[in-house]
Amino acid sequence: MEDVITEIPPPSRFFQEDLNNFTPPSPPLPSPFLVFSNPKPDEPLRPSLLIIAISSPSLYVFHHLSSKSLIGSLILPEISFSGNSTEPSHGDKSCNIYTLNVGDDSIILISVPCSIAAERSHIVAKLLIADKIIPQRVLILDSVQSRNFRGKLSPDEAFAFKLETSSERNGLGESNGGSSLLKGIDYFPSGSVIDGLAAALLGRCQMKNIKGTLCISWPEFGGAVMSLVKSILHRSVLPGLDLKMSGDGKAYSKYDTARTLHISKLEKAVNAGAAKLNEKKSLHKLVFEWSTDRVVNTQDEANETSVLEDLQPHSSNLKELQILRYGGNEFPAWMKQGWLQNLVVLTLNGCIKCKALSLGQLPNLQELFIKGMLELETWPGVECPSLGRLKLSKCPELRELPSIFPNLRVLKIKSCNSLRVLPVVPSLRNLILIDNLILEDWNDQGPSYKLLEQMKAIGCPKLQALTKIFSSENMEIHGCELLTTLPFGGEHMHLALGGALVRAIPHSKTLITLVISSTSNISSLPRWPFLPRLRALYIRDCKDLVSLSNGAKGLLRTSYSLVLLSIRNCEKLETLNEKLPTSLECLTIASCTILKSFSLKNLPSLTDLYIENCRMLQSLPKDGLPSSLQHLLIKTCPLLTQRCQKEGGGGPDWPKIEHIADLEIDSSHILVPSTNPPVPSTSVANRPVYRHFLCCRALEKEMVKKAATDLNKAQSEEIFLDHKTKKKWADEKTGHICFMLYARSLTINPSHRENWIWNCFKESSDENIEVARLSHVCWLEVNGKLSTSELSPEVVYEIVYVVKLTKGASGWELPIRLNLTLPDGRVQRRQISLLEKPRRQWIELNFGNFQTKNGESGEVGFQCIGSEGRYWKHGLIIKGAIIRPKQATL
Repeated sequence: MEDVITEIPPPSRFFQEDLNNFTPPSPPLPSPFLVFSNPKPDEPLRPSLLIIAISSPSLYVFHHLSSKSLIGSLILPEISFSGNSTEPSHGDKSCNIYTLNVGDDSIILISVPCSIAAERSHIVAKLLIADKIIPQRVLILDSVQSRNFRGKLSPDEAFAFKLETSSERNGLGESNGGSSLLKGIDYFPSGSVIDGLAAALLGRCQMKNIKGTLCISWPEFGGAVMSLVKSILHRSVLPGLDLKMSGDGKAYSKYDTARTLHISKLEKAVNAGAAKLNEKKSLHKLVFEWSTDRVVNTQDEANETSVLEDLQPHSSNLKELQILRYGGNEFPAWMKQGWLQNLVVLTLNGCIKCKALSLGQLPNLQELFIKGMLELETWPGVECPSLGRLKLSKCPELRELPSIFPNLRVLKIKSCNSLRVLPVVPSLRNLILIDNLILEDWNDQGPSYKLLEQMKAIGCPKLQALTKIFSSENMEIHGCELLTTLPFGGEHMHLALGGALVRAIPHSKTLITLVISSTSNISSLPRWPFLPRLRALYIRDCKDLVSLSNGAKGLLRTSYSLVLLSIRNCEKLETLNEKLPTSLECLTIASCTILKSFSLKNLPSLTDLYIENCRMLQSLPKDGLPSSLQHLLIKTCPLLTQRCQKEGGGGPDWPKIEHIADLEIDSSHILVPSTNPPVPSTSVANRPVYRHFLCCRALEKEMVKKAATDLNKAQSEEIFLDHKTKKKWADEKTGHICFMLYARSLTINPSHRENWIWNCFKESSDENIEVARLSHVCWLEVNGKLSTSELSPEVVYEIVYVVKLTKGASGWELPIRLNLTLPDGRVQRRQISLLEKPRRQWIELNFGNFQTKNGESGEVGFQCIGSEGRYWKHGLIIKGAIIRPKQATL
């Protein structure tokens, strides 16, 4: 279960929605894995019996069994990183693993209280049987689903039958005292009555020739079937255990000292009041969850309202409450009357039948997340003076919000298509409005928005004009047709604009980053005011753009501080002959389908040129390229690639590029020997090389696919070194040595505990490593090194950092610097913009390439620096550095 609105959000990341349009679909969910309590077993567990409880009756019977000991858990991650403790998610699922104390027998119990998707069932089955756990015998307890049973089932009649593997049925192992596990239970000859995890587990037993039995009971819940299951277990399986049962719901009454409690499948609750949650003073967090994919009728509404009323918690210490997929048409009295005076965080997700939201007085509530309340219409006055964060999503019938939130700092409203007016928010710092079709009134006549720092408005076509009170430093506006002007006098640092607003950029002495996208009817860039501090300009998806400049005094002529210019997907741009700023260091031209020529005159600082998917581009500039150019990348430009070939005496444009030290032409890498003596890394003569990776859909898919291949194809000969801070293996194609230096083997500054969080991450089925998650820093430096004597000789290697940006990563508007120091002292310098990188998936940052030599000794060093800009940086996760052979070399 992924619920982005309940995620504890870090500071918002600027331009995320716009620049992630090219992000590929989210990667598959991480694989489930087992975590055992210390000491971790060195060998697989070999119990005489493994019991896997899936059905509600069996879970209930074992739930309050005292003679069991917790030894581990099966973790089922639900979003990327979840389950690895790097990005905690409320949706993560886990199944506890116990040992049962039954004389000399070795019995393991696994309780599966959560539903497991069909596509993950076989993975889980493989993990539980004959991998980490090798049992002599397996008993699976599940319930029959009425949709899978051909006969007529009565809810008043409890019964059970069994399915068996051939080894169990044929009595293999009789010489060791083996016999049928469940005696006196009818055998059902067809497996069609069961599917999902139970079927996968039984199939796994059959494949591994393990004696397996699947016990199927009916109905899914109720006193009669619980008694039947208890009787079967007591008679045939666990005769030595006391399986006394309390009344329905009383299992939870034993958790008097629990701090967190998650109760799921509440649609099956019979006597919820027996849980006695109002007596549990120690509870800090409470989750009430109903199952997905169910139809809620009128009877269910009444039942679920009664159940939630009976689950009234104790109010003294409860800090967080989540109510997920509740089907009642109103919330209980204990919520409406403000019973939870100490509540800090409240999440209401998928409560589709509630029409009114009444929370009473909640003086300590700080965060409120509401999502998927499809019938919510009214929200009476709220008495939450401490509320600092409010997120509303998918409430299409909500017409009005409370009139004022005095201390609200973060407000996000998405897909609320009946909402017209925003509330008064005098303390607001961060505002996000997405896809609200009739929202029109900012309500900005009072004290609202004076403290606003970041504002994003996307897909809100009725929003009225901004007033001068909007002076946020970060502002992104798209799809808001009535917003045609920006307020003057604001201290904007980063703007992302589309539509008519492109013509309305105000004078600013503070603007650093400007993104222009998705414009039409604009053949050239408008004449903007002087922007003395502008350093990065991104132009993309401007389908009618023919020229960048509209005259001698155009923007590019007067942008004396511009160091990055990125032009992408401008389908009518045929030439690029404008005079560019002499300060320019990096130029990216991509997906300009009819571009035929460009000029690079008088660019003494240009060090990095990236050209991609310009199929009509015929040649490099006639006057050649700047002598300062250190890195050139040409990809998917067939006419240009042909002219830049080195073979056969060289193409017509080869003399123009042969002086460039680092060339990449359509995936081929050419290292040109340097004729200059080594320059120390501190020399000012080495200007930074600005390598800017294009985040187009095809390239990102290629990057992600390559990263997944390189990171996940672990070879049998891989070796973990230095307490699992390094890994060494042989490349599967070439046999050359590869290294992974994990975050613990790198030097990260600042290194204070408050700046970084170290988390466990499951690198393989057997090994855990640590990754470093950035909390908040103003500057960043990550250093690593490796002796070249540990690598294969005469091989061109590349070095990449493997990192991940969280959903709310912020502070990365300006590029980071990557420095690669070679054994001879030469330094390759690049800069990479993280602004266009995808979020919530592993990506690679390429430092460059070097070639090892026979008998060479020395070290290769690599350094990542992020120090530009005044904003605090947040949300970067560092896994480590890979040193591997460059796959295609010349």
